[in-house]
Amino acid sequence: MLVVSLGVAACGTLTRTAWTRPEVSIPRRWQTDSAVSVGASYNQSGAPDASRSSSVDTEANPGSDTNIDPWWYAFGDPELNRLVERALAANHDLKTAIVNLRAAQFSVELARANQLPTMSVSAGLSNSHSLRGAPVVSHANSLLASASYVVDLWGSQASSTGASRWEARATEQDERTVKMAVAYQM
Repeated sequence: MLVVSLGVAACGTLTRTAWTRPEVSIPRRWQTDSAVSVGASYNQSGAPDASRSSSVDTEANPGSDTNIDPWWYAFGDPELNRLVERALAANHDLKTAIVNLRAAQFSVELARANQLPTMSVSAGLSNSHSLRGAPVVSHANSLLASASYVVDLWGSQASSTGASRWEARATEQDERTVKMAVAYQM
């Protein structure tokens, strides 16, 4: 029975496959010209921003910032710029999305920390005196140290970390979506 259980458990690692990015053919004009034509080359202050990466690069890199294309600067209207910036700064849905993103990022860090060894040290000192009868004094000192490490034999820790990373990337895109929705509603 034990041999059968171990055999079935070992088969669990055979079904795990690494994710590979699918090949997608995007026309070159779509990646460059259309983004520039609606104002992607402008930053929040209205000045040209050559350091900004394209949206294709931003989506491909995990942990990239969640800034959106400030398309409204292309209109050259300071009132529109002010209204959109004010809406982005005061929107409660956006603030909630930012908090959700931070929680997802902390979840990734926690999953990574679970893969590291754990060490703990504690010390104690105790003194007691008898108040009745013969005077008895006792002293106790203790020092405890422990270390543990979970061997990720079946890949569950690595899978948990990977799932946390994907959740954080999805939450990052949720934040971008809220920003875009707020900006487009203006």
